[in-house]
Amino acid sequence: MRKIGILLIISLILFPNIILAKEYSGQIKKGSKIEGIYIKKEKGDKSRREYGQFLYRSTDKKYVYCLEPWAKINNDNPYQEATGDYHLILNLSKEDFQKIEWYAYYGYQYKNHTDDKWYVITQKKIWQVVDKKMDIYFTDKLIDGNRINPYQKEEDELEKLVQDHLKKPSFDNKTYTVNLNDDLTITDTNQVLSTFDNQNSNTINLKNITEDKTFTFKKEDTKYSTPSVVYYQENSQNVFILGKPENINTSFKVHVTKGKIKLIKEDTDTKEKLQDVVFEIYQDNNLITTLTTDEKGEAITTFLPLGDYTIKEVKTKDGYILDTKEYQVSLKDDNKVETLTLYNKKIPVITKTVTKTVVKTLPKTTSSSSFVFLTPILFILGMKKKYEI
Repeated sequence: MRKIGILLIISLILFPNIILAKEYSGQIKKGSKIEGIYIKKEKGDKSRREYGQFLYRSTDKKYVYCLEPWAKINNDNPYQEATGDYHLILNLSKEDFQKIEWYAYYGYQYKNHTDDKWYVITQKKIWQVVDKKMDIYFTDKLIDGNRINPYQKEEDELEKLVQDHLKKPSFDNKTYTVNLNDDLTITDTNQVLSTFDNQNSNTINLKNITEDKTFTFKKEDTKYSTPSVVYYQENSQNVFILGKPENINTSFKVHVTKGKIKLIKEDTDTKEKLQDVVFEIYQDNNLITTLTTDEKGEAITTFLPLGDYTIKEVKTKDGYILDTKEYQVSLKDDNKVETLTLYNKKIPVITKTVTKTVVKTLPKTTSSSSFVFLTPILFILGMKKKYEI
């Protein structure tokens, strides 16, 4: 099968609903010749001379463009018409078919491109995309004509229109890395962002960036409402009629760097986890957040920008000594948690010992000798705290 590519055949077998195709009820016809314009095509041992000539579809006489410079038109079998997956049908890349569509868009009938020469110029540019190894040029006559270049200015104009349209901003497909909550300004040095939909500047200003995000912009034609149509047949020349060209899309990504701080609070001696300890976290002397440990003795921040932080304990658990030391933590690695384990000592308990002196009362006596006799004994008993009344 000469015309249908291998990818198309496989796709039709495995995924028959991918390609939107139906049988075309009309034919592809040759139109009038464009007098005074001759083209020669060469590739290896192949060579062909021909007039500049219109092609059209018979159902409405609208012009079409040839997509096979070496094939002839044959209407013995019906054409199939497809409005998608063109690259599979034509064995072209998506980028090549996109370029073909924009050559057709900016070529014949675009603004002041109404002279018939623009149809041939456009067809020539399309053929150069389809077969990059082919040499195609204008000649001064059909037979034994010399190579001439009468439409170089027009070709350059068409090429510039297409390349400017296909040109993407300098940030296309790039990734920019910023720290959490930072701002970002991107300037398109190619100066084409302003040509994309809803853009009136070549500079983008993003403020207080908090999450990874992809920013996409598109350039969409509003002239056509239906897609291009490709007419293909195994034994005839493939052609297409321009419809709504594929959008030009561009995008860039923003990656936000960030990290977390985790604090663990323990008893210095027993390693018991301490709940309800309150910390303040500062950056450049500015209070960033306040944390309180949970029943596991742990507290963790939300995501913070990478950088250096100071940790201060401002309230500790009842029965413990407040830690007045300041701690430094650096968040250096993206999306990592820096863990800091801190300790508190219990307030010491002071035990007091009280000595009690007991004074004993002696019985009254009139005998001085008895008093003298009893005094040493009472003294000894008083010292040992064993005297009873």
